[in-house]
Amino acid sequence: MNKAVKLLIVTSAVGLIGSWIIRAFIGRNRVKNLEKLLGEEWVKNEMICDQPKHFLGRWYKKSADNPITRYADELADFILNSGSVKCVGALQE
Repeated sequence: MNKAVKLLIVTSAVGLIGSWIIRAFIGRNRVKNLEKLLGEEWVKNEMICDQPKHFLGRWYKKSADNPITRYADELADFILNSGSVKCVGALQE
């Protein structure tokens, strides 16, 4: 093998191992805003369970760090923190 192929293999392996380490330090739960918005129990029962039936849970099961669940969590962050969405009714604290 020439040096370029060896360098490519080593770089890929180091990148893969590095991403696993970073994910381990970040933790399993990457949907903290969805937890705040929908409740910890809902997220536990519908997303992080063994056999999720909800669409977000199925995506989360495929990969906890996929674009769909990440986007849903970002939308929940917008709802919670932007001030643009107001809750009126029984859920308001």
